[in-house]
Amino acid sequence: MTTSESAAFRHDQPQIVTDLYGRRSFADRLAALLALPSGSPGIVVGIEGAWGSGKTTVVRYVIESLSNNSAETPVVVEFNPWMLAGADALVEALLTELASGIGANAGAKQAEKSLAVASKILGYAGLMRHLKYLKYVPGVSLFGVAAETVGDALHRASEFASEVGETVDNAKKVVEEAEKLVAVKAGLSQRKKEVVAALKDLDRPIVVVVDDLDRLTSDEIKAVFRTIKAVADFPRVAYLLAYDRNVVAESLSDGATAGGTAYIEKIVQVAYPISPAFPWQLREHVSAEIDKLLQRIGRQLQPFEADILGKATSLVCSLLRYPRDVVRIINRLTLSLASTTGEVNAADVIVLEALFHRFPAMRDAIVENPENFTGFYWSVDVELAATDWSMFLSVSREKRREAWKNHVPTDESDCAVVTAAVKFLFPLTGDERSEEPRSHLRISELSRLIRFFAFTSVSGVQEVADIHRLLAEPQGLGDMLIDMDGRRATEMTNHMIAYFETAKQVDCDAVVESLLRSCTVDKFLSSASREYSRAVALLAACCLQRMSGNVLELVLKFVGTAPLNYGLDLLSVIGMAHGMVRGVDEHKISDAVQYVADPGTVGKAVEKWQARARCAIESGEVIEEGDIFAVLYGIGNLGASATAADAIEAFRQFCVDTPGGLVHFLEQARPLKEIQSVIFYLYVWNADEMAALVEASPQAAVFAWYIESLRREPEVRKYVAMRNGKLSAD
Repeated sequence: MTTSESAAFRHDQPQIVTDLYGRRSFADRLAALLALPSGSPGIVVGIEGAWGSGKTTVVRYVIESLSNNSAETPVVVEFNPWMLAGADALVEALLTELASGIGANAGAKQAEKSLAVASKILGYAGLMRHLKYLKYVPGVSLFGVAAETVGDALHRASEFASEVGETVDNAKKVVEEAEKLVAVKAGLSQRKKEVVAALKDLDRPIVVVVDDLDRLTSDEIKAVFRTIKAVADFPRVAYLLAYDRNVVAESLSDGATAGGTAYIEKIVQVAYPISPAFPWQLREHVSAEIDKLLQRIGRQLQPFEADILGKATSLVCSLLRYPRDVVRIINRLTLSLASTTGEVNAADVIVLEALFHRFPAMRDAIVENPENFTGFYWSVDVELAATDWSMFLSVSREKRREAWKNHVPTDESDCAVVTAAVKFLFPLTGDERSEEPRSHLRISELSRLIRFFAFTSVSGVQEVADIHRLLAEPQGLGDMLIDMDGRRATEMTNHMIAYFETAKQVDCDAVVESLLRSCTVDKFLSSASREYSRAVALLAACCLQRMSGNVLELVLKFVGTAPLNYGLDLLSVIGMAHGMVRGVDEHKISDAVQYVADPGTVGKAVEKWQARARCAIESGEVIEEGDIFAVLYGIGNLGASATAADAIEAFRQFCVDTPGGLVHFLEQARPLKEIQSVIFYLYVWNADEMAALVEASPQAAVFAWYIESLRREPEVRKYVAMRNGKLSAD
């Protein structure tokens, strides 16, 4: 059955419908223990596991079990700290969420007590803001916390009181009393005692769930732990934290895992490592998902494919590490199995995709050295040019036959799984050549390998229908781009641009969000990735042009969170038609496509980018992004009011005031000396001052020529003077 669902990617959300990995019973027992009995002090419990190992699934099982607790249903509060902006808001936000959860889960019988507890907690949180909580817990600041969070919780409390039969006046009283508590000059300790007393009077178990703790920054992780330990350690309140122990330990100790582990042990009373995904569990999961995928895409296996599918599935399981890997593999196969029907053996496709997912370098090795795996080059011309006549000697033949081993990982266990997969795919790498007929479509035949790459990668033939489906259903697009190297990601993005106009349906918001997610990956941040940045900018602009609403919000989000060079390229594309790129030819402005109709939207985005760029110059953050010249260009040319003087002043500040700024500039400019030497002088504010700076730097010897040119060469001094608005040098 070929439907619109056939090419849909699968979201790697928690799998709770079926207990594939036998974790529900553990979760049920843990849930029973988390519902603390009356009189119990609070406790902190950890669920530890690597990314994709199934922590969130266990957490969902626990929450489900808690809601079905027949004896005494606990109050369950799900706190998502990673949805907040910065560590400063975490303390008050956690308390507010706790208060809201207690109020929303009160029930008619305990409405009065629940609202009393909620108001006490809100008063406690409010007092912290007024007492500048920074004084009480070093490293945690509450400055700038928005009052809307507390106000929203109070509003929910008043709504709840009305729903359970209280009058509106009584509800308002609760709100007013909570607001008054914030202004009372009572001590922090007294307020906490009042919260504890109210909780004891409520006498109901409370479970606070904090998932994805390892997504936070180092400061945010510390803020959560400090809040739980010093601020919100209440009776009969159990905290369930889910995190990757290694990631959190490194964050807590700034890289020294041992110190971070000790810190965790001080906060978390008991931690449960997530149970491993055993091979038979992975096999059952993979087999079921492959069967369902084959049905969705309407691919009926041939007998010769079915005969080796079992072995292929076993190899795939050896290449997987976590349950989430299964979803990623199925997403890859959604495209490749459908596109290679009748062209490449399905068993080979499944193993090859699993191999490339786990070890992307193996794909490059096969593309760059097909002769090591198949015995043949991509073309006859290359074959003849590369002929080594020593290959006819027995020793050389053996050496060539073993050449593929140079591409496998050095780690012993990784080497073993890669070797097994390679020998399955390419019999030439084993002891014997394959005797299977060509009709079995094995990928070891060069023509089949060519077809696989042509049908499944952006370096080959990309089907228009596949691109249209990606644009309409971009779930997984971000991960796909992240898995690619810069060249392949650029090609894929350019394919989507080429087929954008002919696509009947495009989920524009989701496409832009996917692009935004991909461009923050480290490998796409360097100046060498500018081709990808420009492709992303053009595709995002196409999406903005098709959107009818939400344009301003999406543009501001992109410019506010994407690396600066990506924001620069997007604004250059959408700002050209509005004359917001200074120094370009007039015909480029008149011929430019208007991707965003409202010039005010572009203007606001430019202002936001300019502010970010100046902050990055001042803080030195621009050094991490690596493309100082792109940022300086944007400062001097982006926006109707931008001038060269703005860029020159930013450059002066970068070289003089930013730690490491001068050295970074020199290192970035050095490769351009022979091909674009003007870059050394383009933003210099004063030739003599720049020469003195370089002379006093550790790079003085290497850049002696630069110092000399700034001081002695008339043309250089004249150019610098003219750039700075002076009529002549000196």
